Amino acid sequence: MHEPHKQTNSTSIQILVITGYPDNKRPRERVSSMDDKAEGFLQDLATAGVKYLQAISDVRAKGLLGPPLCFRPEINLTKLETVSEYLFFIFTKEPALVEKLMQKLALHVLRDFLGGKTILKNLHLEDSSKLQLVLITGVLSSYSSSSNYIRSSVSRCKGKAGTCPGAAPKRHLGAWIKGRLCNFCNSEDIEVPEERDVGKEVIGTLLPLSGLDCSTKGKTKAIRVIFRDDLSSGLLIGCSVQILCRPVAVQRSPNLAFLACSRPVSAALPQTIAISDPLKDLYVQYESSPWATVAALSMHLGKEILPQGCLFNARMGMLLSMASQGSHRPLPLFVLGRENVLASKVMESAAKLAPRSVFHSCQNATSGTAKKSEEDKVDHFIEAGSLVLASWGVCLAGEWTGLKKEARTEILSAIEKGVATIKLPNNLLEFPMKASVWTYCHHLDKKLVKPVIDVFGLPITVDTTDEENFYLADYILRKALSVREIVLDEPLSEADLKWLIASVASKKVKVTQEAGNLIRNYFVASRRARANGGSSTEQCLPIGAVQNLTTMAEAHARLSLRSEALVEDAIVAIVIYEQTMVSLYGSTFHSPPACNLGVNLAFSNIHQTVDNYMNSMKDWVHNYVSSLLGIEE
Repeated sequence: MHEPHKQTNSTSIQILVITGYPDNKRPRERVSSMDDKAEGFLQDLATAGVKYLQAISDVRAKGLLGPPLCFRPEINLTKLETVSEYLFFIFTKEPALVEKLMQKLALHVLRDFLGGKTILKNLHLEDSSKLQLVLITGVLSSYSSSSNYIRSSVSRCKGKAGTCPGAAPKRHLGAWIKGRLCNFCNSEDIEVPEERDVGKEVIGTLLPLSGLDCSTKGKTKAIRVIFRDDLSSGLLIGCSVQILCRPVAVQRSPNLAFLACSRPVSAALPQTIAISDPLKDLYVQYESSPWATVAALSMHLGKEILPQGCLFNARMGMLLSMASQGSHRPLPLFVLGRENVLASKVMESAAKLAPRSVFHSCQNATSGTAKKSEEDKVDHFIEAGSLVLASWGVCLAGEWTGLKKEARTEILSAIEKGVATIKLPNNLLEFPMKASVWTYCHHLDKKLVKPVIDVFGLPITVDTTDEENFYLADYILRKALSVREIVLDEPLSEADLKWLIASVASKKVKVTQEAGNLIRNYFVASRRARANGGSSTEQCLPIGAVQNLTTMAEAHARLSLRSEALVEDAIVAIVIYEQTMVSLYGSTFHSPPACNLGVNLAFSNIHQTVDNYMNSMKDWVHNYVSSLLGIEE
């Protein structure tokens, strides 16, 4: 979850600098001139000085010491490492020492620019632990409402002024600790409460990415991160981030927390495609086919459960859904059939290849929730639910009819509107819907599943044929009895597939005009063929089918490493939809070719078998559209 700072050369660190306060009656002009000429660190310091002078005008009239001048200069660690490896080492290994050095530097700089020998009151610097910076990577799963923390405090000797030098006020970093004694007369030091310097802080919780993997067993421990001042704004739950932090002790808690030293940097999907040697060999082997490569990849999904060619459409649909994470609207998946146990196992096996895979249960919030927290003394915590935590991945919702009615309604609303909504005490928070929801249902009652189909798109059926049942039983028995080791012709590791899916998901794909026209024409032709003379649309493709078909074509193009979705990519999406339509409602007067992508499909014959069938479907789609719409494709 966290590691020493060795990969932080792409980010910056922000150090909280607290100095004394200017004692000059009229330093404003000097600070303003400094603000006009300075850059970088000096610019930050000058801006903080101007804000400080504006803030203390009323305080001085009351005869108070006033707050300290504090600011957060941003240090680019990449540039720092090129300038001085020694300074880079100090910044990353002893950030507490850096804070002290920066505070002293600020004192000298302000003294030079503001003039005078007694411009700044002395700031008492407390010793702090010298713990090195760490780079934490995880998903921000929750954060609290904003609360106050004591940035610095003021104390003085309890003795009378004039009798002890310690009676002069002294500022300390952090909250005042009772029991301190005066260094001069050994009397008790007391705090001056009205001189407290208060900042804002937000408490966040980071989950390791391993905790968002459905194959991970047991509980995952989250890490608490404290964001202070300007670092506490703009936080967004559900995002995968990297944060530079340093460990800090937490009062009334045995656990260690981390104090953020930089703004969270997005650690989203990789922008470069990572292909291992086995994957390269696979792409080279099938490079002459527009379909065989992706078909071969899909046959690796659930390979420990199913024979190679079993449930080809379901495996292809899952693969395309995972490759659609970079799309504007990720592809949801609704699996329909009597084999719900088999569907559940295959879904779980396939989902672990996604960048994230989250099980939804009745104990989890669907989108998220706002909870009270007495322990942390904040108004509420905003916690991400299953849909938000599964962003850029898969949310395994389980059996559809087993979900609570409220959860089903929330899921359908999130997919339809494209946003997941969290209700707060006074308003609503909306997050872009970036998760692919996978669910299954064993009910074949079309009226029951029709509302789900209207939102999810057409389901994928998983009912096995007698031939598939025979091969499936034989496969399971041989594996259980260890009759022989089952070896795939093209072995790919889970890591190979996982990196490939994560890499291609962020690839930008443009749909060609020919592919877009084919999808739209097929949609119109299919609805016209199944509308029963216009009197019923029950057996028609759902309204959102065009969007889903387009998303599937884009995903197939990504997996084929193409930047454009071609007619061949659209054919794959149409094949999956048409076979489901035939399975649910039967054939129309223009029946598609019989599908031979079953248990007889293997890596040894995949090139010829898949190409022959897809080419025949390509010809059928063109004839289908031409006969119903009078359009020559």
